[in-house]
Amino acid sequence: MNTRSNANHSRVLAGIRKYYNDLRDSERRVADFVLEHPEELIRMSIREVAEQVQTSDATVIRFCQSIGFKGYPELKISLALDFSSPLYNFPSGISERDDIMSVASKVTQNSIKSLDSTYQHIKEESLNAAIEMICNADRVFFYGMGGSGLVAQTAHYQFLKIGIPCFAYVDPFLAAISASQLGKADVAVGISYSGLTKDLIKTISTAKDAGAKTIAVTSDIDSPLARICDLTFEAVSRELPVFGVAVAARSAQYAVIDILYVGTALRRKDEALSAIKKGSLAVTDKSILV
Repeated sequence: MNTRSNANHSRVLAGIRKYYNDLRDSERRVADFVLEHPEELIRMSIREVAEQVQTSDATVIRFCQSIGFKGYPELKISLALDFSSPLYNFPSGISERDDIMSVASKVTQNSIKSLDSTYQHIKEESLNAAIEMICNADRVFFYGMGGSGLVAQTAHYQFLKIGIPCFAYVDPFLAAISASQLGKADVAVGISYSGLTKDLIKTISTAKDAGAKTIAVTSDIDSPLARICDLTFEAVSRELPVFGVAVAARSAQYAVIDILYVGTALRRKDEALSAIKKGSLAVTDKSILV
């Protein structure tokens, strides 16, 4: 991928240059950072950009709006589209010239970094609150579309195994219907790498309007999904999707679900062990033991 060529032909950067003289001084500082570090910005949260420029989140948002975007997430998506083809992206440090063992090492290291960053961003009070929600819920619904749907289905398997009445929906139509039928005793967990998936945001909004408590698992705590949820867990990933799949981000999403799963199992240890025993007996073919 020719980064210099992409930078020269980026519609976003061209737009920034077009509006540059009309920007406030504080917004120009943001513009300068974006023009100098466009690819780095794709992997950064709005908070990180504000800290780099020594300004506020609100200024970053105003800058985005001044150059024609609704907000920061839309700016990042547009930049990512300018700088990469969905079929030709590589995570940080990986080149098409790498041999397979170098690829294996770098993919592993990217996942390790993502997992470590995810742990560093987790707050104890949020974990306790989420586990409390799940333990006290009548039902827990996991929602995810595309690759995040796999994480939702895994969560369904894990929590069902320890006796939590739960469901997973990966089809947008069925997800919307189920969300409309939730109540105050239910919990809806939305899983999305970008936090921008329209169908998922609509589903979680519907669940919230119905009275359910809501939890987000996403890589962008400033995303629309995160903003509408009661609790948000940041599955940290600074990678671009590789061939359309956010590899390290998936590992981080699984890690968040695993932490909630183990924490819930420990909180209700007796019920969890009983449920695991019943499940094991139900799936064991006893005839081969005779």
